[in-house]
Amino acid sequence: MKLFDQMRNKFNKVKEDSGLPIPIYSKMLNEIIKKTENIKDTHVEIANGLILITGKAEVGKMFIKKTIPFSITLQPVQMKDRELLFKIIEFKPVNMKFLNKRIFNKSPHLTYLDDHIKIDFNGWGVVQRIPVGAIKRYKIDEGKIIVTIGI
Repeated sequence: MKLFDQMRNKFNKVKEDSGLPIPIYSKMLNEIIKKTENIKDTHVEIANGLILITGKAEVGKMFIKKTIPFSITLQPVQMKDRELLFKIIEFKPVNMKFLNKRIFNKSPHLTYLDDHIKIDFNGWGVVQRIPVGAIKRYKIDEGKIIVTIGI
């Protein structure tokens, strides 16, 4: 029985350690954010374990539209399947839930949920080409997020 437990532990360790690391650069993240209907002139920086997104958001009702410059700082807090959940650390000029929903829920890959933004990594072709697996871990380096996809 002891031999079986040792073999199982080694197999589980190999399974946990294996995975395919995929770098997601700030430029790639910027391209996903640009697909959001109301966000323009975006710039993304990844540094010090945080993501800083700046740009202009177009908000309004009916025929009245206004462009508001914004800056948002995100910190990763949770991963599930192929999605990462980021906590909003700072949102300038103002962090208003109704405005955040209006801006970020119009993207196929971004979702706003109670002071968090969820990014679906299936938006990148490099991730889509891997048919199975979920994000096992991530690491934020200067200028990139390295997500490891495994079974």
